[in-house]
Amino acid sequence: MPFTGVASPDPEKLKLAAQRLCEVFGVDELYPHQVEAGQNILKGISTILDVPTGGGKTLAFWYPLFYHWWPGNIDKDCQKIVLVVGPLVALLEEQAKTLNEKGIPAVAITGNSPNLDQELTKLGKNKYRVGLVGPEMVLSTQFHEKLHCILEWGDEDFRPEYRQLVHLAARLPAKLPILGASATIPYHVVKDVLANLSLPGDCARVEVSNDKLNVFLAVRIMQHEPDSYADLVVLFPDDMEGPQDFPQSLLYGNERQEVEKIQDFLRDNRPPCLEENGALRGVSATDALGIGMDFRTIMRLYLWKRPRSFLSTVQEIGRCVRDPTKRGEAVLYITKAMYTRCCAELEILKAEKEAAAKDDEVSEDDENADQPLDREAALELQDSSDEEEEPVIAKRRKTKVKQKVLSSMEERDQRYLLEFITTTECRRRAWNRYFGNRNKQRLNLPFPPGPCCDNCNPEAFPVPTISMLGERKLRIERKGLSSPELEEAARKRLNNLREEIIAAAFPDQHFLTGNAILSDDILDVLAKRARLLTSLDTLRQHTHWVHASKYGNQVVTALQEVLVDFPDHAAAEREAQAAAKAQRTLQAAEFKELRSRLLLVFEGCYDAVVSELEYPDDTIAPGRKRKKNREPRRRCQIFLKLPRRNVWPGYYDIIKEPISMSNIKTLSEKPTHYTSIKQYQKDWHLMFDNARQFNVEGSQVYEDAVYLQRVLDSKLYALSAEHRLPGYDELLAFVRAFSVIDDLGPEILVLLEEIDGFETQKLASEIYQPIHEI
Repeated sequence: MPFTGVASPDPEKLKLAAQRLCEVFGVDELYPHQVEAGQNILKGISTILDVPTGGGKTLAFWYPLFYHWWPGNIDKDCQKIVLVVGPLVALLEEQAKTLNEKGIPAVAITGNSPNLDQELTKLGKNKYRVGLVGPEMVLSTQFHEKLHCILEWGDEDFRPEYRQLVHLAARLPAKLPILGASATIPYHVVKDVLANLSLPGDCARVEVSNDKLNVFLAVRIMQHEPDSYADLVVLFPDDMEGPQDFPQSLLYGNERQEVEKIQDFLRDNRPPCLEENGALRGVSATDALGIGMDFRTIMRLYLWKRPRSFLSTVQEIGRCVRDPTKRGEAVLYITKAMYTRCCAELEILKAEKEAAAKDDEVSEDDENADQPLDREAALELQDSSDEEEEPVIAKRRKTKVKQKVLSSMEERDQRYLLEFITTTECRRRAWNRYFGNRNKQRLNLPFPPGPCCDNCNPEAFPVPTISMLGERKLRIERKGLSSPELEEAARKRLNNLREEIIAAAFPDQHFLTGNAILSDDILDVLAKRARLLTSLDTLRQHTHWVHASKYGNQVVTALQEVLVDFPDHAAAEREAQAAAKAQRTLQAAEFKELRSRLLLVFEGCYDAVVSELEYPDDTIAPGRKRKKNREPRRRCQIFLKLPRRNVWPGYYDIIKEPISMSNIKTLSEKPTHYTSIKQYQKDWHLMFDNARQFNVEGSQVYEDAVYLQRVLDSKLYALSAEHRLPGYDELLAFVRAFSVIDDLGPEILVLLEEIDGFETQKLASEIYQPIHEI
């Protein structure tokens, strides 16, 4: 028979349902979105529940159940059943255990169930109030019992069986409501979910912004090779004295083997005060860890290398600081090479999106419809205004490599991921645009104030210089106390010393022992605090030894002799850390000054290339009419942006590292990307090499690449020398090797003399003069 919802819920029963839920699950009150979603199901209205991680989706599941039933209720008319289709066996079993502990009869029916048929039968006979199953089980031939509702929807890539849940509706009573719940479900995914559940497009939606206002967001460029994991040493605070100073942290990697290596690295490089006592402080895992789990004490979340998708990135960050009264941080670590690649990929995607929106797409010849136009041809078509001249079409290149085509959903996801990684604005903008958070209600929670992200508040996220100081010692004294080995050696030496004192002070007696001068209790204190006893005064501070004035200096001397064989690694490490911190401070100041000079060089080089114009030859050839004056051609035009993929698809098959002037300009503004002129020059050369590789020798683009590279190298050296940047001497060697010093101009020769001496000036003059005489 068809399902019949509660058309007009009883206000008193609704109030009791909320009260019972709060009492059973230990919460003060329900959120409005929990009440709204729960009442929708109660009324028979299918609903999409879009609530952030930690926002309390689960209580909305039980709200319609508690309207009819509550723990201890045995009324036959109240024994309703809730069916939850969940993603993970461990999660289902944990939820069933928790519900049973709270007095709610529940069963997780999985492949681990010892009596599968029996449990299915009991569920069908209404013995449980909640049934938790996986998508494979709920679609099996064994599953033919009457059900109440479906309550959770998952990612289509995670479990393909979720796409078949529409078949389950055929077994359910007509008009049975469905509640699909997710913490990260953008609008384009909602449409897919509705279609696969055969729900109408105007299905009720309860939407709450998933913006994590209490989580500081940052993207950090790795300083070391990713396989070394050295960048992760910053997880250990400099002033840490014990496990309590290490905030619980969750680190996500893309591969299981890699997260195991990360865990080994952290374990091997932990400070000695961080003992392994079985309490979890830091865990590295793949994204499978955390789905549906209520980890409320994760204060720091780290993502190692570029994530697979933006959706998974937000899901993982959502597991950080589920307690809204606390603040945490989420950091994505990425290599400099990958960051550059992300900038290029984003430029390509944006260019393709702009091109798709335009109606004036570039048409191609019918016979060559499967081949892209050469970039030289496009340059000629762009710059030529003379109708009498025909564009020169260079040789086209063919390729058999197939480019992966992204679906519209994948393209959108990747575009927002790239924006999140590369943006110089607030990182929350990409997040909020992706999920449409501006149009959603917000959780009315007292989020503590704090910094937003590394772009909005860079001062809150200083980037230290990371250097490995060698292998850490695993057993080091803590808080000045002796290690077991030192304590034993000190006790042995003090025991001998007191016997020596007795023998020297009372040589003819036979009944006094060392204990009479230095009692065992005092000796124990001295042995345990051997490192602290550096003088007679410190000895008196730590003991009440009556003979301290007479024999105290001997004890201090004896202990100092013992300490020679037991160097204070903890103090040495503290000193090393203090020195490293001072060095980082100094380096930060030096780097800030260096960056200011680098920016002057970057801007000067960019402007020099941009300003390069080529004036047309307007001389009159015999027998031809005078050409109208043409505007000068900007040589760098073709390099300003990457080519559009839909016009030159072959470019991206041939060129493996695409880069443009806009990429380089953006990267030069990043404070940690270019730290030397050599790195900057490398990217410019890569851009010009790409142009020469894709275009035939002798073509306009090819010649422009050769010419502009000379302009760039000359200007780069001149400005680097002028601003005394480290590494300009290497550029001078390049200038000498390729004879481009003639482009510097005579005004640079004076500067060369000041910097490099007479020989350099003479060499420059020898090269410069003959070229210009010709």
